[in-house]
Amino acid sequence: MKSEKAFTLIELMVVVVIIGILAAIAIPNFIRMQNRAKETDVKAVMHAVMLAVEEYKIDPAWTGLKPSNAVEFATVGLPQNVLAKRNPFNQAQTYLPGSALNFNPAPPGGMGEVNYQFTGQINPYTIMGRGVGMIILTLSGES
Repeated sequence: MKSEKAFTLIELMVVVVIIGILAAIAIPNFIRMQNRAKETDVKAVMHAVMLAVEEYKIDPAWTGLKPSNAVEFATVGLPQNVLAKRNPFNQAQTYLPGSALNFNPAPPGGMGEVNYQFTGQINPYTIMGRGVGMIILTLSGES
């Protein structure tokens, strides 16, 4: 009789169980890291909006220190690479004003959306972005 070498059913089942345990640990970590990366992308858009609002102050065409309505907000001069960027949580939206970027005093409704809140020329402005769940990030700038 020849001696055949092969894995037994028990050995194969042990390998499958080990791979399943490793996957059960790795997949949630991978999803968590993806969400952190998406939130970082939203923070980058918020920062770009903040810089554009700060630049608005020095534009001689506008008399106010901050954009005070949706028309003025649409002219803050966001870079084209920000306006063309897609919402990382909803690829159908871009950060064009009126899509994932809004002049709105309420917190953003959907994940990845960014809102600019104007409370008055002498008050700080607020830029809010929504990440995963109910996380709301707030940036404020003084006049």
